[in-house]
Amino acid sequence: MKNSFNLKFFRDFYRIPKTVGVYWCILVERSFQGENVRLGVGLADNNKVIDVAARTFVQIGSFPVSYHAYKADRKVEGDEVVFTGSGYEVRVPKTYVADIYYRSVYSKELAQDALL
Repeated sequence: MKNSFNLKFFRDFYRIPKTVGVYWCILVERSFQGENVRLGVGLADNNKVIDVAARTFVQIGSFPVSYHAYKADRKVEGDEVVFTGSGYEVRVPKTYVADIYYRSVYSKELAQDALL
């Protein structure tokens, strides 16, 4: 899963048509228990966002849990990737996407690992 930390990976993995724009975003989940901030991939002209960690789509503005998505700028700092937007910041290791999605994407490396 080399170079999995890009928007093309998510477009291919979720089979998002090229006519739908995608962008990095900060996903803010608000509930009665507080606020949780995570990395997301937004779909342009749509109220759906991919929650990267949960590997699911969420709908912006759902109830009883309220989701908000803010476009984010991406910057690499050493071994981390930093996303900032609307006063929020999410820092994740460069291997974040590969760590989460590795076992659900077929590759020759995965087959070799399974046989060893």
